[in-house]
Amino acid sequence: MQHARGEPSFARRHELVKNVIWFDKIASVFLLLSPLVLIFVRAPALFTLQFVVGLLLLTVRVIVHLVTLPVEFDASFGKALPVLTRGGYLSSSDMPAARNVLRAAAWTYVAAALATLLDVARWFRILRI
Repeated sequence: MQHARGEPSFARRHELVKNVIWFDKIASVFLLLSPLVLIFVRAPALFTLQFVVGLLLLTVRVIVHLVTLPVEFDASFGKALPVLTRGGYLSSSDMPAARNVLRAAAWTYVAAALATLLDVARWFRILRI
């Protein structure tokens, strides 16, 4: 529905998600090369800068997930739930379960943001910082 209606928030979400892939790739390169910079260039300040930039690039993914959360809640509760209610697709006894499923679908973005935080923690562990 959001796509068919051309809603700007959905279009922004689509662009953000499409572009966040590049941030992840660049962050991985920064983080993977940071120990090599420390070993070969022997510049702890450059290592620290490179590591911090890599982590900041990873946090872009967390921000994107949090920014897109309202779009997902709108899809579940502003679009899907009213259609289910008005259309008579489900009995009234099934509506609480439908709400739970839609809530779970919307909260997958929170879970994705938390998974990204775990990814950041993994980098700390890999680089033993």
